[in-house]
Amino acid sequence: MALGTTADRIQAHSARKLSDRYADAWSDVYDGLRLHNFRFFMEVTDNDAITIRSLIEHQLAAFKKDDAQSAFAFASPAIQAQFGTPENFMQMVKISYPAVYRPRSVFFEKITTIQGNITQPVLLLAPDGVPLRALYLMEKQPDNTWRINGCFLVSLEGKEV
Repeated sequence: MALGTTADRIQAHSARKLSDRYADAWSDVYDGLRLHNFRFFMEVTDNDAITIRSLIEHQLAAFKKDDAQSAFAFASPAIQAQFGTPENFMQMVKISYPAVYRPRSVFFEKITTIQGNITQPVLLLAPDGVPLRALYLMEKQPDNTWRINGCFLVSLEGKEV
């Protein structure tokens, strides 16, 4: 069955598993919507891209120093509400995101938009030597600052970790 409208394509993608959505997002959603001149995406300025990269770098530095308070401060209000305290947040990152908590190397890719979310892809080398792509979902706050609103790790083959 062919999907006729851009809205149909977005709805179909939203119904798929998270790993499928992000694996296909690079070529299907982003490029497909741009081809249809769909004005859904928020424009990211060069200053925004620099600010977002700096924010992620500072959070990674906070993780490296085990500075839970600073790392937590870079998270969006929704993420902060979800974890409640900097200590809970840090514990979750240590257990569930070792590649983010202690990356052996970090390489920032070009910022993009995935399903309407400003997303900063970052290549990480995990402590065990496995290369991963971290997809940082960014959120612009009412005061025009940026915060991290989630992070998904995917293998370089496009599967969620």
